Amino acid sequence: MLEKLLRENVNHNTTYSGLSPQLQSAIAAARGMKRRATFVLQTGFDGSDPAERAAKIPALLWADWTDHLAPRRIDRPIAALALSAAIVLAGSRLTHAAALRLLDGDAPRRRVTNVMRSLGARNAESDTLPAILLLAEYLDQTDTPVDYARRREIDYSDLLQPDEWESIAIAENVHSGLPRRAILARAYVHRLLSGDSAQRLASRNGGSELVSDSEIDVFAGEAPVRVRMALEDAGAAYLARVGIDEPANWCPNPRVLGIESFEGRGTSDTGVWSERRPVRGAHSGERATAIAAANDEGLSIRATAVKLGVSRQTVARTREARGISARVGRQPQFHLDVEWLRQAYQIEQRSAASIAREVGCSPTTILRQLRAAAVVRGAV
Repeated sequence: MLEKLLRENVNHNTTYSGLSPQLQSAIAAARGMKRRATFVLQTGFDGSDPAERAAKIPALLWADWTDHLAPRRIDRPIAALALSAAIVLAGSRLTHAAALRLLDGDAPRRRVTNVMRSLGARNAESDTLPAILLLAEYLDQTDTPVDYARRREIDYSDLLQPDEWESIAIAENVHSGLPRRAILARAYVHRLLSGDSAQRLASRNGGSELVSDSEIDVFAGEAPVRVRMALEDAGAAYLARVGIDEPANWCPNPRVLGIESFEGRGTSDTGVWSERRPVRGAHSGERATAIAAANDEGLSIRATAVKLGVSRQTVARTREARGISARVGRQPQFHLDVEWLRQAYQIEQRSAASIAREVGCSPTTILRQLRAAAVVRGAV
């Protein structure tokens, strides 16, 4: 019906400028044409500096976004690269290859650009191009907490040494799986911090540590949530050592863009590895009871740890031992007094990470509330 209406009322010289991707496609269909993904992305809106936008996203688009937007039956790392490059391309006059170079100059250019040109081609992927445009516009208007351009320049050669992984495995009561699991853990932290493909990670001491992005996906899906949390903490500590005050990772919430939540998709939080020793006292005792009660109250692992004065790993391990599954989805909202936040961040010049540790939330939450309250450094 819409196609017939447009065919009868839209002139062939009608411009597409300012129209949504959906309406552009409808007009094109009425004319017996199909809008190319490149044209839709480049004319969807007037974008800002593509290099600045590239600094706000990982080369491999965030896992949840990739799972939601990637074309089916396409190699996942290639699809993730193509989606990130398409976000950089949006609202610009760059070529596909130029957009990709801003993220990864060593990527398999032909394979990635071919996928970029086919984005949204199938009916099942009709939401892909509109979502890319929404995300690109959002990034242009948002100060994100992670500078991925800087992250991509870090030398990660001394990241997560085998003894560090062994210490994490002992603390989390899992088998270290040396040497292979140590290699995968290091690659996982590298991708978490840099957003780059596994092929960009230099091996230690010139040794052979070949690992694929697919293996990292399997590792992330099988590792217990407490192990991944410990690796995230190790990544945050590494950033601190190189002088970067940022959260280990960050991902925009689709709800902020008016997109349906991705909850329940992507990496699972139910991974289980065999224990290296029995967990003592994890099923009983006052602390275990308090942890279970906090779960019944709807508190997250992080909020429970802050409330009870224990580590997040202890909370996660006790929950797992008692058969309590990890919660998937958004963390509880923190509502902070704006004047207190202004005093801490603007007057006392404290970092977002320092404030987050005091109130028991993530630095990303603090940065989000600072933006909402229009609190910036130097504006007293």
